[in-house]
Amino acid sequence: MLYEKPIFLSEITGAITIRSYATDNVDNKGMSDTQGQQFSMPEVDITGPNINYSLKGKKISLRDTLWIGPSTKIAINANDNGAGVNRIEYRHNEAPPKEYTSAFNLDENGYHNISSTAWDNVENLNVKPISFAVDAIAPEIFYNFSVKPHRKLTEAGTTLDVYPKGVKIYIGATDNKAGVEKIAVSINGAREKLYTQPLNGFKSNQVNTITLKAVDLLGNEQTETISFWVE
Repeated sequence: MLYEKPIFLSEITGAITIRSYATDNVDNKGMSDTQGQQFSMPEVDITGPNINYSLKGKKISLRDTLWIGPSTKIAINANDNGAGVNRIEYRHNEAPPKEYTSAFNLDENGYHNISSTAWDNVENLNVKPISFAVDAIAPEIFYNFSVKPHRKLTEAGTTLDVYPKGVKIYIGATDNKAGVEKIAVSINGAREKLYTQPLNGFKSNQVNTITLKAVDLLGNEQTETISFWVE
């Protein structure tokens, strides 16, 4: 190439070897001596580290928005092929930047912005943002008995509804964003099992206690306990 102005090395990394020659006005050519005038530039690093994010835990995409749960860990990764990564800082929404040391979670419901800056060991930097939303709201649990209680009874200081033998309980749950993943039940302290059909077969002439648990697709849980008497 014809030399017309200083050559910038902004697009070149690594070892560089430059050879040159010059011609005078009568076309005499002078070559750079391969033993003397040829030289190699030291390795040049002018690019900042590459930054990427990884989400360790529950996540789901809904209507062009990435949703994560409050226990999902946000990891910031950086690598640099030249001088090596020196440090990473990140800014959460409008808060002051802080040094990144390990994966973290956000339990505040709503939309969030993270902007990360990574420096290499010669102070080149790169910036990369990510946006997502956190769903920290657990599902709501609903239940209905197949028949209304016909009286009340006080047992150990607690007033209970009394139902006839053969009563069934129908259970449901709704979630504000991600949707319900499962409903589980535990009857009278027994091992927890998935709810798949109406509950029945309760013990007569005693208190029956049922623990209900609803879990959404992002890991939020809601638990509720109901007690009643079956004749």
